[in-house]
Amino acid sequence: MYLLMSVFQIVAAPAFLFGSDFFTTFVSLKQSIMVNRLILGDNLEILKTMESETVDLIYLDPPFFSNRNYEVIWGDAGEVRSFQDRWAGGIDHYIAWLKERVIEMHRVLKPAGSIFLHCDWHADAYIRVEILDRIFGMNRLINQFVWKRSSNRSSISKAARKNYDTVFFYSKSGQYTFNLHFYGVIQGLEKFV
Repeated sequence: MYLLMSVFQIVAAPAFLFGSDFFTTFVSLKQSIMVNRLILGDNLEILKTMESETVDLIYLDPPFFSNRNYEVIWGDAGEVRSFQDRWAGGIDHYIAWLKERVIEMHRVLKPAGSIFLHCDWHADAYIRVEILDRIFGMNRLINQFVWKRSSNRSSISKAARKNYDTVFFYSKSGQYTFNLHFYGVIQGLEKFV
């Protein structure tokens, strides 16, 4: 299985890893092309160089259209890394930017390929309707996972704080693979499995 992962924050995972204005990229593709290779560049430019229908699975974690600046203390030396999630052209500019990349991702997916796109409340409805449904088709939505964050201390005084992310799961065709794995159940939660 070939995995293309496009994320915009630092995580430990084999595949694409993108951050800040430019994207840092791990790619795990055919051995003849590249294996576990770090590529620095705009993921759109990288995608355009890839052959069509060569990727089984894509995980995409783009900026969330939060209109915020972020600073992260990185490593033992306390290096400060920062990036902006601000879009001068508003939601239309953000959606156009992301849509262009998802079109290329759709092109590189194999016919039985799937994409998981992680987003939050800032643009999830726009992403689903304006990008994923239009590119993959409404009938290719396999599932929508709601991921509740374990804590949100800043929301104690706010009754309806947005404390979740969304992961959309789409397939390029009806022929996709999804392997369900259970790694143990927390005591008391057996009745929910």
